[in-house]
Amino acid sequence: MSTKLIPLQNTFLLLNETQNAAFDTEFLTREELEMKFNQLRHLSNLQTDQIFSVLDLGGGNGLFVDELLERFPKSTVTILDISELLLAKNVPSERKKLIHGSIECTAEILAGHKFDYITVNWVFHHLVGNSYRKCRKHCLNTLRQCKELLMPNGMLIVAENMFDGYLQSNLPSHIIYAITTIKWPWFVRWVKRFFNTAGVGVCFQSQKAWQQMFAQAGFDVVVFQRGLVWGWLGRSVRGMAIHLLFVKAVSHGHFFLRSCT
Repeated sequence: MSTKLIPLQNTFLLLNETQNAAFDTEFLTREELEMKFNQLRHLSNLQTDQIFSVLDLGGGNGLFVDELLERFPKSTVTILDISELLLAKNVPSERKKLIHGSIECTAEILAGHKFDYITVNWVFHHLVGNSYRKCRKHCLNTLRQCKELLMPNGMLIVAENMFDGYLQSNLPSHIIYAITTIKWPWFVRWVKRFFNTAGVGVCFQSQKAWQQMFAQAGFDVVVFQRGLVWGWLGRSVRGMAIHLLFVKAVSHGHFFLRSCT
């Protein structure tokens, strides 16, 4: 394992390390992990002893790539993450390279490198700017950087929360972004009960909006798999409050993408 320090230059609005600590976990369920790796084997005809490289953007504590390295003993992984705290949680491995740096600078940091696969798990909604429009711009720019870093016929694999609104709208995305970017201290303390990103912002999307964004960046969705559904939304006070934001349902979405050009 090697750690490379990169000068941090950001226009992204970043969470502090106290907020980052909340992400020292694995959000993929065991069922989703098995589903994800089985689909990867099927789509790429991957063999257990095959050699390939993976870039995990925002991979943090490395729990996901540890699962991948265990299943594919000849694979190698590079993790790029902004949080020193989460990178320090990684289990050392000669097949794992850690880079402390901003996703915003991915193209510069990884210039000259190509990867067979790029995985991005629950990261795009954190690429927040000081306006909703800039959030989408950050996501599109990152997707296009991923496209340039993929080997021919390489695959981008994205896991995201899908906040689907009533009447098939993406309205919850705009409402939640507006609420979580308010910086009044008393308001931040209240919103933190529902969103850890209070005071910085978060930009979830509906399934349809994510798919439109991928298409705009030049990717085809080869396979879509729905994962965990947030069933607790209808069984708790917190869940009922989220419904007031015009949210009909929340679930995990797993998108397997290939460049369409």
